[in-house]
Amino acid sequence: MNISDNQKAKIQKAFVTAHAGREQPPANAAWKADVMRALRRTALTESSSGITLFMNRHLWQLVPAACALILVLSVILVNLDVSLDYELAQGFMADPVAFRAEQFWGI
Repeated sequence: MNISDNQKAKIQKAFVTAHAGREQPPANAAWKADVMRALRRTALTESSSGITLFMNRHLWQLVPAACALILVLSVILVNLDVSLDYELAQGFMADPVAFRAEQFWGI
């Protein structure tokens, strides 16, 4: 089907006048809120990469668990006896060859 430019212009003009003369549908507050929510959701998914979108949605849910883990590990670290580690490090620094020999052969 081959349409000339004159026919295309007439069709376009008919569509423009039909669109301009139509009656506007009523829009209540709930409809406007739904439209804005859909626009924000679309803008968020189009502007964010996969990892950024994941972090925006799920990272804040993991923060309480991370804080609890930090608290538990801090309590464990405070209650550990670090003097044994200090003595091992001091023995290794004083004579590394003898220290390795003792560890290897159990002397």
